Amino acid sequence: MSPLGDRGEAESVEPIVVSTSRSDLSALVELTESLARRHDIHDILFFVVSRLAELLEVDRGSIVLLDDRGVEGLVVATSDDEEIRGLDIDLEKYPELREVMRTGRPLLIDDVRNSSLLTDVLAERGPLEFSSMALLPIIGEAGTIAVLVLKGRARQSFSAHELEKARTVANATAIALNNAKLLGALRAQSRKERAERERRLAALSRYFDVFESSADAMLVMQSDGTILFANPSLLALVGCESKDIIGRHFSSLFATHALDRAGQIVRSFADGEFPVLVDFPIESRSGSPRTVSISFSEIASENDAVLASMRDVTRERELARELAQTKKFLEKVIESSVDGIVSADLQGNILLYNRAAARLFGYEKQDVIGRLNVEQLYPPGIARQIMRLIRGPDHGGPGRLEDYQVTMVNRDGEPIQTTLSASLVMDGARPIATLGIFTDIREKLAMERRLALAQRELRDHEKASAVAALAGAAAHELNQPLTIIMGYAEVLSRALVGDPVLGRATEVIQSEADRMAEIIRKVGTVTRVATKDYVGGAQIIDLELSSDES
Repeated sequence: MSPLGDRGEAESVEPIVVSTSRSDLSALVELTESLARRHDIHDILFFVVSRLAELLEVDRGSIVLLDDRGVEGLVVATSDDEEIRGLDIDLEKYPELREVMRTGRPLLIDDVRNSSLLTDVLAERGPLEFSSMALLPIIGEAGTIAVLVLKGRARQSFSAHELEKARTVANATAIALNNAKLLGALRAQSRKERAERERRLAALSRYFDVFESSADAMLVMQSDGTILFANPSLLALVGCESKDIIGRHFSSLFATHALDRAGQIVRSFADGEFPVLVDFPIESRSGSPRTVSISFSEIASENDAVLASMRDVTRERELARELAQTKKFLEKVIESSVDGIVSADLQGNILLYNRAAARLFGYEKQDVIGRLNVEQLYPPGIARQIMRLIRGPDHGGPGRLEDYQVTMVNRDGEPIQTTLSASLVMDGARPIATLGIFTDIREKLAMERRLALAQRELRDHEKASAVAALAGAAAHELNQPLTIIMGYAEVLSRALVGDPVLGRATEVIQSEADRMAEIIRKVGTVTRVATKDYVGGAQIIDLELSSDES
């Protein structure tokens, strides 16, 4: 593979001649002057990588110090976390660093996914956090002593101009590190920090049996966040081995968006703050997102050691989110109901009151919840009666009341006819509240009244029509025989002239026939039904009032 990685062309080690702006020169002068002026080596290196990352607009800049054997590396500065220093890494897992150490030349990787150099790394770790990188050797008298690493999360091509700026900084850093006293001090400091970690591990060893057997994931770290110990449960949680985690910074366990918060927590240890039950998204090797709840505590015998206990709460948090979504959905359903829904505790204090209830009773929600007793929605004494019915067996069974018609009272004291379906809210076998669903039936009752009136009018009309039809038929049928009777009565009257007895009888027949004719005529004019009292309390049709002549 070429030193230029996936670009496919070898990078020349000769200086690249490019035009440099005044601002670039100022930045480079600032960096090189910083290397000369500052005295704390970690402060120097952190300043360099931070300013360089800002200048080249990359997401992370790091300096990795190489040991004489080329087996281990030491991360001495990282631009996005000042606390990361003295972090040991196994160069066997970083082929890109080994390639720069072997060739002593810059290495550019525009797209890590297509890099043959990183094939094994991608197969083992899965997708990497960064998409592109540039690595420049920091060369001392004995060869490559360190590597300047620049990484971007988005795919990025580094121009010759940018590489020249980075190479200038790398060369200036090499000059600073070539100072044998400075480089020796840095390595000595690393050895001292490693020895301090080993001393702390020895002091904490009496706790390890307890930690090892704990079902909770546990780790012990220094107050600066350097991990000293991790128990099997934690290793199983993050999906790695002990050697992969010891010496790393605590924040490296978590997802990228949680790095700042993890760093803030570590910095709070210095102020004696040890948070408990803090949720963090964790990076597991399987790639599946996990959420852990972490509690921190200071180990009493080692005031510079912190215990972090972790519990996987992924499922709990998923259930909590699902419950929250279900609760939100149910609240929308309740608020969208066309029926008034009211819930109260067993003392009558209203706990739930939807928009439809507000329209029904006239009270606003903010004036009801926790302020109004449910008895105020009923006429006096009715609420207790309803409670007895709910507990009784007669209207849906104990604990239920179904479609019970009850008159409620609104804010202005006006009666409201409703049907109520109610039940006891149970916690196991113990009632804790009541729930009532009120349906406004005022319009329904008004409609029923209008319908009953219409039906009554229809019945009266049908009865009148039937009576009129019957009267017409009776008048028609009776008129013919009556006409004959009246005709024969006239004949008899003429034949019996001079006979006082039979003549009188004939006159009576003629008179009553005329009266019958008048009655039949009135029957024929009946258009409605009007009655009058008759013998024995019976009701008969009043022809005078029922006739259309009245």
